[in-house]
Amino acid sequence: MRTPFVPVLVLPAVLAWAQPTPPAAESAAPETQKKEKLCRITGRTLHAQTGEPVRKVKLILHQMRMESVPYSAVSDSEGRFVIDDIAPGTYYLLAERAGYPRQAYGSRGFGYGRTVLTLTASQELKDLEFKVMPQGVITGKLLDEEGEPVREASINVFRQVRAGSSARLAGVRGESTNDVGEYRVAELAPGRYVVQAAVEQDFSDEDAPRPKKDESRESYVSTFYPGVTDPASAAAVEVGPGQEVSGINITLRKSRVYFVSGKVAGATSGQLKLMNASLTPRESRMRPLVSSYIWPRVNPDGSFTLANVQPGSYNIALMLGESGRPSVVGRTTVDVAEADVEGVVVPVSQGVTLSGLVRVERKEKVEVHGVRLMLRPVEDAESFSYTTMVKENGTFRIEGVMPDRYSVAVNDLPEGAYLKSVRFGNHEAPDKSVDLSQAQGSGSIELVLSPNAGTVEGLVTDDGKPAPGSSVLLVPDPPQPEEPHRWKWANTDQNGRFSIKGVDPGEYKLYASNESLSGANEDPEALMPFEEKAVKVTVAEKGRERVEIELLKPGDAPTP
Repeated sequence: MRTPFVPVLVLPAVLAWAQPTPPAAESAAPETQKKEKLCRITGRTLHAQTGEPVRKVKLILHQMRMESVPYSAVSDSEGRFVIDDIAPGTYYLLAERAGYPRQAYGSRGFGYGRTVLTLTASQELKDLEFKVMPQGVITGKLLDEEGEPVREASINVFRQVRAGSSARLAGVRGESTNDVGEYRVAELAPGRYVVQAAVEQDFSDEDAPRPKKDESRESYVSTFYPGVTDPASAAAVEVGPGQEVSGINITLRKSRVYFVSGKVAGATSGQLKLMNASLTPRESRMRPLVSSYIWPRVNPDGSFTLANVQPGSYNIALMLGESGRPSVVGRTTVDVAEADVEGVVVPVSQGVTLSGLVRVERKEKVEVHGVRLMLRPVEDAESFSYTTMVKENGTFRIEGVMPDRYSVAVNDLPEGAYLKSVRFGNHEAPDKSVDLSQAQGSGSIELVLSPNAGTVEGLVTDDGKPAPGSSVLLVPDPPQPEEPHRWKWANTDQNGRFSIKGVDPGEYKLYASNESLSGANEDPEALMPFEEKAVKVTVAEKGRERVEIELLKPGDAPTP
């Protein structure tokens, strides 16, 4: 039985595998003029190790604007492909085929960059070589403490990703053990992986036997290869190109576990019928290591019990509605040490209804329809976020927002625009955050956009040569955790060039690396060893800063 893996921190967009429909050019231009502006890509798909042609590879060309429809092609018996009638713009190219992990052109491994393809009017990009890497595979067995196979257990594989000078874990794939405890995780790109095993214990079925408080309090817990419960002690599994690594056997471990029980306060009987309680680690680096979330139903009297909880610090959230997209109606924190935790009270809040308006300063004609507004808790930016779309008239409404302090971010802004100010009630928020911790009932918020955003563009070099497919990170100086929207990422194109638009005026530092920098905002201190290699940039309204930056290397960090 295959169990899909659902990572907590990473939420990738779903790709629409539709037939290509080129975006429309200016309607006033003659048809022949439209055709003259369109672009073309020709190339071959080659085996990354042998250099031989690989046929039947599906190529998908995505414009950087995610709402656009992708172009596609399939390589022939000689690995050749043609993508025609492409509108000028910036793109990234993906390849997928059975026996190969989905990969981006220019990527050096799972999560390590991609090369942006910049196409100008009427350009033909010829002889592009897409070197596809065959899949890596990890196989092994899961055993209990007596050496017996464990069937239908979850096996989750995480990749080790560098973020500056530190490493973090990001979920990749999940599978289940078969009837003899064996597992096989395929479609892996080259890299270092951590393998986790977990036996799910679901007490949401009212007819299932429930643990009793006078029973033995040891239980199987998440275990990492080769058989440890602490992820920091896990052994990394190195997977080479096209390599099958076998014998990654894991022996499940038992640990002392505890109950967390409590009661919901202030809920109606109708709410209690649709309410679940969830428990998640407060430490962000631990969240992706939770293989799944078992949401026990809250009892009709408002009581709930969370079983098999290991020591740690957690968030308890009351979830109302279907498990696919529930709303949070109450939350609290709890610390579990070496004893059961009883008497936890989680109050239900009806939340705040936040109504607002997005306008453009000086009444500039800028389209705001489709702009996405996001509220993220300042203290815990990875959980309990709220998102909504702005309507054509610039208004929006979010219901049931839990009391807290939130940073305000806007995505999918018109090109050249940035969020200039946030006004909540009668006060302007200097750091673009809103404090709803004491709010009740409803509130109003106004967001002002400016069409005068800055641009940072330039060239990344490696030993004096252009470095295509590099990751570029623009960081506020100093870093502002209350303004995560000011952190900007980009990848260099086929010529080693990059462009970051929609930049707020201010002071920044610029980094470039061959490894993913997308996790650095969670741990800004990870970039400190490389500060001397960063390029300082001052961005003004409508400013266009041009810089050249050298690619970071592992040896650039000073040794302690």
